[in-house]
Amino acid sequence: MIIFTIGVLLWVFRSFCIELLGNSAFMISLAMVSGGLGAFLSIIFRMGNESIDCLAGKKLHELESMYRIIAGMLSALMASLLVRSEIFCLFFQNEPLRSIYNCHWLYCWNE
Repeated sequence: MIIFTIGVLLWVFRSFCIELLGNSAFMISLAMVSGGLGAFLSIIFRMGNESIDCLAGKKLHELESMYRIIAGMLSALMASLLVRSEIFCLFFQNEPLRSIYNCHWLYCWNE
């Protein structure tokens, strides 16, 4: 829930955040928030399919969930850095097509 709140605040105050952080840092932070939310949704959607060991304890399951969300955020960070540095997707010349492809790739990276 904290990640969602940060994402909403970043988006609502995006003009101020872009002035404060710069465009690249703002986009990278939005990508990290999106990666964390994607990981959180992945945890929710997989709840029925997971085999949960109830003897492991509540703390272990909370830690595993937190680490999955952090892994989603770090994956989104890595993907956004690759895209922003143009190491990835150099072969697209058409900017709208490139943006659509990059968004799709970032989404798939999280899964």
